Amino acid sequence: MKPFIPREWIRMRKQPEEHPWSRLSSYKMHMTIKQTSKGPYLRVCHTIKENPIPDGVQWIKAPYSPGEVCYVPETWGSNMVKGYESYGKIFYRADMPDQKTVPETYGCPWRSPVTMPQWAARRHVRILSCVPEQRGEWGWRVEWEEVKK
Repeated sequence: MKPFIPREWIRMRKQPEEHPWSRLSSYKMHMTIKQTSKGPYLRVCHTIKENPIPDGVQWIKAPYSPGEVCYVPETWGSNMVKGYESYGKIFYRADMPDQKTVPETYGCPWRSPVTMPQWAARRHVRILSCVPEQRGEWGWRVEWEEVKK
């Protein structure tokens, strides 16, 4: 299960390449999402009216698959001893009345959401769709819904 920061648009790490034909009036860029054994990939190819055979094929991996369930990481703390997860307690910064100070009574520092393991997450989302979209630069428009785990 992958982590997911809830947002509607994610910038593509690898942008579709500029093709020499893009300056021609009959130029067209084709984008199709193909399901492969390694997950969904965006297939980008270029054609012109005079040459309908696709040229410059590029494959870009999609960050999420439709139907995939992901966990939502958040700032957290734990008073657990390493290796004994069942004997401690998880604390979430969003639940604390004063979110700036570390709760001394719990004896734990806040940890980054990046370090949150899957088992400590309390929110999960299901990816409904992940499609390419251009907003100045190319990115992925992601639609998702909260699910009970």
